[in-house]
Amino acid sequence: MKQNLLKVGKLSAVALMAAPILSAVSGTSTVFAANAAGTGQSGVGTGRVIAADAQSVEVSNASGALTSGTSKAAIEFYAGNLSLDRVPNFDFGVHELQQAAAYDLYGTAPVLSSAYTGVATSGNASASNLGYYRMLQVTDKTAGSSGWKVTAWGEPFQQQNVVGGGTAVTMKPTDITLNTTSVDRGNLVADTSGVFHTTYSSAASDDRPDSIASSKIIFAEHVGDPQPSSTEVVWKVGNGLTAAGIAKGKGTWAADFNAADSATLNLPLDQQTTIGVFQSTLHWTLQAGV
Repeated sequence: MKQNLLKVGKLSAVALMAAPILSAVSGTSTVFAANAAGTGQSGVGTGRVIAADAQSVEVSNASGALTSGTSKAAIEFYAGNLSLDRVPNFDFGVHELQQAAAYDLYGTAPVLSSAYTGVATSGNASASNLGYYRMLQVTDKTAGSSGWKVTAWGEPFQQQNVVGGGTAVTMKPTDITLNTTSVDRGNLVADTSGVFHTTYSSAASDDRPDSIASSKIIFAEHVGDPQPSSTEVVWKVGNGLTAAGIAKGKGTWAADFNAADSATLNLPLDQQTTIGVFQSTLHWTLQAGV
Protein backbone atom coordinates (compact mmCIF):
# COMPACT_ATOMS: atom_id res chain seq x y z
CA MET A 1 0.00 0.00 0.00
CA LYS A 2 1.21 3.47 -0.82
CA GLN A 3 1.17 5.58 2.32
CA ASN A 4 1.74 9.25 3.11
CA LEU A 5 1.86 11.16 6.37
CA LEU A 6 2.66 14.80 7.16
CA LYS A 7 3.73 16.66 10.31
CA VAL A 8 2.04 19.84 11.17
CA GLY A 9 -7.61 15.58 12.64
CA LYS A 10 -20.07 9.93 8.52
CA LEU A 11 -18.92 11.20 4.99
CA SER A 12 -19.72 14.99 4.62
CA ALA A 13 -18.81 18.31 6.31
CA VAL A 14 -16.33 18.83 9.17
CA ALA A 15 -16.88 20.55 12.49
CA LEU A 16 -13.83 21.08 14.71
CA MET A 17 -13.41 22.42 18.21
CA ALA A 18 -10.03 23.12 19.78
CA ALA A 19 -9.46 24.08 23.43
CA PRO A 20 -6.67 26.51 24.37
CA ILE A 21 -3.76 25.52 26.63
CA LEU A 22 -5.26 22.27 27.74
CA SER A 23 -4.56 18.57 28.06
CA ALA A 24 -7.36 17.44 25.76
CA VAL A 25 -9.15 18.85 22.75
CA SER A 26 -11.58 17.19 20.40
CA GLY A 27 -13.25 17.47 17.03
CA THR A 28 -15.55 15.64 14.66
CA SER A 29 -15.41 14.86 10.99
CA THR A 30 -17.85 13.32 8.59
CA VAL A 31 -17.44 10.36 6.32
CA PHE A 32 -19.36 11.07 3.13
CA ALA A 33 -18.48 13.26 0.16
CA ALA A 34 -16.74 16.45 1.16
CA ASN A 35 -13.15 17.30 1.96
CA ALA A 36 -13.45 20.44 4.10
CA ALA A 37 -11.40 20.71 7.27
CA GLY A 38 -11.87 22.63 10.48
CA THR A 39 -9.29 24.84 12.12
CA GLY A 40 -8.42 25.44 15.75
CA GLN A 41 -6.88 28.30 17.70
CA SER A 42 -3.66 28.72 19.61
CA GLY A 43 -2.78 30.86 22.62
CA VAL A 44 -1.00 34.20 22.78
CA GLY A 45 1.72 35.19 25.24
CA THR A 46 1.82 38.31 27.39
CA GLY A 47 5.33 39.56 26.65
CA ARG A 48 7.54 41.52 29.09
CA VAL A 49 8.58 45.15 29.54
CA ILE A 50 11.73 46.15 31.42
CA ALA A 51 11.09 48.75 34.09
CA ALA A 52 12.04 52.33 33.17
CA ASP A 53 14.34 52.60 36.18
CA ALA A 54 16.39 49.56 35.20
CA GLN A 55 19.22 51.78 34.02
CA SER A 56 21.92 53.65 35.87
CA VAL A 57 24.94 55.79 35.05
CA GLU A 58 27.92 56.70 37.20
CA VAL A 59 30.20 59.72 37.59
CA SER A 60 33.70 58.36 37.34
CA ASN A 61 36.10 61.23 36.59
CA ALA A 62 37.08 64.57 38.13
CA SER A 63 35.14 66.65 35.62
CA GLY A 64 31.88 64.94 36.53
CA ALA A 65 31.41 63.40 33.08
CA LEU A 66 29.18 60.34 32.91
CA THR A 67 31.49 57.59 31.71
CA SER A 68 29.84 54.29 32.63
CA GLY A 69 26.42 52.76 33.26
CA THR A 70 24.30 49.63 33.49
CA SER A 71 21.11 48.53 31.76
CA LYS A 72 19.08 45.34 31.46
CA ALA A 73 18.49 42.78 28.75
CA ALA A 74 15.55 40.39 29.21
CA ILE A 75 13.51 37.70 27.49
CA GLU A 76 10.40 35.85 28.65
CA PHE A 77 8.98 32.51 27.52
CA TYR A 78 5.44 31.22 27.92
CA ALA A 79 3.79 27.88 27.29
CA GLY A 80 1.75 27.63 24.11
CA ASN A 81 -1.14 25.30 23.30
CA LEU A 82 -1.57 21.66 22.53
CA SER A 83 -4.13 21.88 19.75
CA LEU A 84 -6.00 19.67 17.31
CA ASP A 85 -5.83 21.99 14.29
CA ARG A 86 -7.84 20.02 11.74
CA VAL A 87 -9.50 16.63 11.26
CA PRO A 88 -10.09 14.78 7.97
CA ASN A 89 -13.25 13.95 6.05
CA PHE A 90 -13.31 10.52 4.43
CA ASP A 91 -15.21 9.89 1.18
CA PHE A 92 -15.37 6.21 0.27
CA GLY A 93 -17.11 6.74 -3.06
CA VAL A 94 -20.12 5.17 -4.83
CA HIS A 95 -20.50 1.40 -5.28
CA GLU A 96 -22.93 -1.38 -6.11
CA LEU A 97 -24.42 -3.14 -3.10
CA GLN A 98 -22.16 -5.86 -1.69
CA GLN A 99 -19.48 -5.11 -4.27
CA ALA A 100 -16.76 -5.71 -1.68
CA ALA A 101 -16.18 -5.95 2.06
CA ALA A 102 -13.57 -3.17 2.06
CA TYR A 103 -13.52 0.20 0.28
CA ASP A 104 -10.60 2.60 -0.12
CA LEU A 105 -11.04 6.37 -0.17
CA TYR A 106 -12.37 8.03 -3.28
CA GLY A 107 -9.10 9.05 -4.89
CA THR A 108 -9.66 12.55 -6.30
CA ALA A 109 -8.58 14.74 -3.41
CA PRO A 110 -6.12 17.43 -4.55
CA VAL A 111 -2.42 16.76 -4.18
CA LEU A 112 -0.85 18.60 -1.24
CA SER A 113 1.04 21.63 -2.53
CA SER A 114 4.00 23.22 -0.78
CA ALA A 115 2.79 26.48 -2.35
CA TYR A 116 -0.34 26.55 -0.17
CA THR A 117 -1.09 30.15 0.82
CA GLY A 118 -4.16 29.58 2.95
CA VAL A 119 -6.42 31.52 0.58
CA ALA A 120 -9.60 29.90 -0.73
CA THR A 121 -10.35 30.28 -4.42
CA SER A 122 -14.02 30.82 -5.23
CA GLY A 123 -15.02 28.16 -2.70
CA ASN A 124 -13.68 25.39 -4.92
CA ALA A 125 -11.16 22.68 -4.10
CA SER A 126 -7.75 23.80 -5.28
CA ALA A 127 -4.08 23.62 -4.42
CA SER A 128 -4.38 26.97 -2.63
CA ASN A 129 -7.05 25.90 -0.13
CA LEU A 130 -5.87 23.52 2.57
CA GLY A 131 -9.46 23.26 3.85
CA TYR A 132 -10.19 20.71 1.14
CA TYR A 133 -7.48 18.28 2.14
CA ARG A 134 -7.96 15.11 4.12
CA MET A 135 -5.61 16.20 6.86
CA LEU A 136 -5.15 15.35 10.54
CA GLN A 137 -3.02 18.06 12.11
CA VAL A 138 -1.65 18.52 15.65
CA THR A 139 0.39 21.40 17.08
CA ASP A 140 2.31 21.09 20.36
CA LYS A 141 3.74 24.34 21.74
CA THR A 142 3.49 23.39 25.40
CA ALA A 143 6.35 23.37 27.90
CA GLY A 144 5.86 19.71 28.85
CA SER A 145 7.59 16.58 27.60
CA SER A 146 4.88 13.99 28.26
CA GLY A 147 4.00 13.53 24.59
CA TRP A 148 0.47 13.41 23.18
CA LYS A 149 -2.01 11.05 21.59
CA VAL A 150 -5.00 11.22 19.24
CA THR A 151 -7.91 8.81 19.64
CA ALA A 152 -10.84 8.42 17.26
CA TRP A 153 -14.12 6.55 17.08
CA GLY A 154 -17.17 6.59 14.85
CA GLU A 155 -20.93 6.42 15.03
CA PRO A 156 -22.62 3.84 12.76
CA PHE A 157 -23.40 4.98 9.22
CA GLN A 158 -26.96 6.27 8.90
CA GLN A 159 -29.04 6.47 5.75
CA GLN A 160 -29.60 10.05 4.55
CA ASN A 161 -32.57 11.77 2.89
CA VAL A 162 -35.13 9.05 3.66
CA VAL A 163 -38.40 9.86 1.87
CA GLY A 164 -42.00 9.02 2.70
CA GLY A 165 -41.55 9.02 6.45
CA GLY A 166 -39.51 5.83 6.43
CA THR A 167 -36.97 4.85 9.07
CA ALA A 168 -33.31 5.46 8.29
CA VAL A 169 -31.26 2.28 8.02
CA THR A 170 -27.95 2.10 9.87
CA MET A 171 -24.78 0.19 8.99
CA LYS A 172 -22.01 -0.69 11.41
CA PRO A 173 -18.56 -1.11 9.86
CA THR A 174 -15.94 -3.34 11.39
CA ASP A 175 -13.61 -0.32 11.44
CA ILE A 176 -11.81 2.25 9.32
CA THR A 177 -8.17 1.28 8.98
CA LEU A 178 -5.78 4.22 8.67
CA ASN A 179 -2.75 3.39 6.52
CA THR A 180 -0.75 6.63 6.36
CA THR A 181 2.87 6.13 7.49
CA SER A 182 5.32 8.96 6.67
CA VAL A 183 5.34 12.11 8.86
CA ASP A 184 6.14 15.68 7.80
CA ARG A 185 6.71 18.84 9.82
CA GLY A 186 4.95 22.14 9.18
CA ASN A 187 7.13 25.22 8.78
CA LEU A 188 5.80 28.77 8.80
CA VAL A 189 7.29 30.77 5.92
CA ALA A 190 6.51 34.06 4.20
CA ASP A 191 5.87 34.31 0.47
CA THR A 192 7.09 37.17 -1.72
CA SER A 193 4.17 39.38 -0.64
CA GLY A 194 4.97 38.90 3.04
CA VAL A 195 1.98 36.61 3.71
CA PHE A 196 2.81 33.76 6.06
CA HIS A 197 1.70 30.23 5.25
CA THR A 198 2.58 26.66 6.11
CA THR A 199 4.74 24.37 4.01
CA TYR A 200 5.56 20.76 4.79
CA SER A 201 8.92 19.05 4.69
CA SER A 202 10.17 15.57 5.45
CA ALA A 203 11.14 15.23 9.09
CA ALA A 204 13.36 12.19 9.48
CA SER A 205 14.15 13.01 13.07
CA ASP A 206 13.70 11.37 16.45
CA ASP A 207 11.12 13.94 17.54
CA ARG A 208 8.46 12.98 15.00
CA PRO A 209 5.21 11.26 16.00
CA ASP A 210 4.68 7.59 15.29
CA SER A 211 3.20 6.57 11.95
CA ILE A 212 -0.53 5.87 11.64
CA ALA A 213 -0.03 2.57 9.84
CA SER A 214 -2.77 0.04 10.67
CA SER A 215 -4.42 2.25 13.29
CA LYS A 216 -8.17 1.66 13.47
CA ILE A 217 -11.23 3.80 14.06
CA ILE A 218 -13.70 1.66 16.03
CA PHE A 219 -17.48 2.17 15.79
CA ALA A 220 -20.14 2.41 18.49
CA GLU A 221 -23.14 0.06 18.38
CA HIS A 222 -25.77 2.73 17.71
CA VAL A 223 -26.02 6.32 16.48
CA GLY A 224 -25.82 8.65 19.49
CA ASP A 225 -24.08 6.08 21.70
CA PRO A 226 -21.16 7.23 23.85
CA GLN A 227 -17.59 6.43 22.91
CA PRO A 228 -16.99 2.65 22.76
CA SER A 229 -14.66 1.18 25.37
CA SER A 230 -12.36 -0.26 22.69
CA THR A 231 -11.38 3.10 21.18
CA GLU A 232 -7.84 2.95 19.79
CA VAL A 233 -5.02 5.46 19.85
CA VAL A 234 -4.59 6.33 16.17
CA TRP A 235 -1.56 8.64 16.47
CA LYS A 236 0.91 9.45 19.22
CA VAL A 237 4.35 10.69 20.19
CA GLY A 238 6.15 9.36 23.24
CA ASN A 239 7.41 11.28 26.25
CA GLY A 240 10.99 12.32 26.85
CA LEU A 241 13.55 14.34 24.94
CA THR A 242 15.21 13.99 21.57
CA ALA A 243 18.96 13.66 21.14
CA ALA A 244 19.00 17.45 20.73
CA GLY A 245 17.34 17.89 24.13
CA ILE A 246 13.95 18.97 22.74
CA ALA A 247 10.70 17.38 23.92
CA LYS A 248 9.41 14.96 21.27
CA GLY A 249 6.50 15.97 19.09
CA LYS A 250 6.96 19.72 19.44
CA GLY A 251 5.79 21.90 16.59
CA THR A 252 3.12 21.23 13.96
CA TRP A 253 2.65 17.81 12.39
CA ALA A 254 0.22 16.66 9.70
CA ALA A 255 -1.03 13.24 8.62
CA ASP A 256 -2.16 13.38 4.99
CA PHE A 257 -4.99 11.12 3.76
CA ASN A 258 -5.05 12.23 0.13
CA ALA A 259 -3.95 8.86 -1.26
CA ALA A 260 -6.85 6.51 -2.03
CA ASP A 261 -5.31 3.67 -0.02
CA SER A 262 -4.46 5.82 3.02
CA ALA A 263 -7.76 4.83 4.70
CA THR A 264 -9.98 1.77 4.19
CA LEU A 265 -13.59 1.25 5.28
CA ASN A 266 -14.11 -2.37 6.34
CA LEU A 267 -17.85 -3.00 5.96
CA PRO A 268 -19.27 -6.56 6.23
CA LEU A 269 -21.41 -7.65 3.26
CA ASP A 270 -24.40 -8.37 5.53
CA GLN A 271 -24.44 -4.67 6.49
CA GLN A 272 -24.80 -3.60 2.84
CA THR A 273 -28.53 -4.23 2.37
CA THR A 274 -30.01 -0.85 1.41
CA ILE A 275 -29.35 1.57 -1.43
CA GLY A 276 -28.78 5.24 -0.69
CA VAL A 277 -26.25 7.63 0.82
CA PHE A 278 -24.94 6.71 4.27
CA GLN A 279 -23.08 9.03 6.61
CA SER A 280 -21.17 8.63 9.85
CA THR A 281 -19.74 11.10 12.35
CA LEU A 282 -16.15 10.51 13.43
CA HIS A 283 -15.03 11.83 16.83
CA TRP A 284 -11.38 12.85 17.32
CA THR A 285 -9.72 13.67 20.65
CA LEU A 286 -6.22 14.97 21.40
CA GLN A 287 -4.75 14.43 24.88
CA ALA A 288 -1.47 15.26 26.53
CA GLY A 289 0.53 12.21 27.62
CA VAL A 290 0.53 8.69 26.24
